[in-house]
Amino acid sequence: MLAKYAGELVPVVDVIIVLGSGSLVAARQVSRTIPIVAVDLESDPIANGTAQSLNRPGGNVTGIFLDAPEIAGKWIQIIREVLPQIKKVALLFDTHLDQTQLKSGEDTARGIGIETLRFGIDQPSEFRSAFERAVDAKVDAMLVHSSPIFVDKARAIAELSREFRLPSIGLFPIYARVGGLISYGPNNFELIKQAGGIAGKILRGAKAAEFPIQRPIYLSFLINMHTAKLLHLTIPASLLALADEVIE
Repeated sequence: MLAKYAGELVPVVDVIIVLGSGSLVAARQVSRTIPIVAVDLESDPIANGTAQSLNRPGGNVTGIFLDAPEIAGKWIQIIREVLPQIKKVALLFDTHLDQTQLKSGEDTARGIGIETLRFGIDQPSEFRSAFERAVDAKVDAMLVHSSPIFVDKARAIAELSREFRLPSIGLFPIYARVGGLISYGPNNFELIKQAGGIAGKILRGAKAAEFPIQRPIYLSFLINMHTAKLLHLTIPASLLALADEVIE
């Protein structure tokens, strides 16, 4: 379906902005000449052949890609400060998307002796089952990876984390704002503005092949203290001091 929509754009646009790894794949299937500005937080553009390098992509794709290892490392660091005795972490992910972010989390956790378990979601109706299985597996916390579905269902995921008393971290600020314990990552609305700026430069003559791939400019760290109290967790003062927003 995404490829169909992308194909309809080809005859009538000068630049295509895509959101998510699935949309990027669809756009590349229909054109290797029209400039594509991607906001892709799931895939590695070099590993999947989208770009030759970050500084000089070399094709028709540029845009904003997440530094997945950096985010994974920060997530593990944060959750370990909240739960110093943590041994096992659940990884909640969208099975339809590239798994670069997921693998980075696994590598980072393995490096410091934390076991990871994958819980893939094919559709929103499977969220409750994933939490039930995670609790049965006796995980200590859950990392909620990025997905357009997970943004739309952020409140439902946060409510399940509270119901099952499972500390969790999400990527976007909305996750902590609707009840998740912690969020650390880019603001998805700011990413769209950043992508729009890149598209504007391309429309004024910049070449996608020569326009360096960017990382999200701003990363936000939010802590929901109401959820922390519900889960009987003590948030270290060092983390509270670093947070951009503490939700009481």
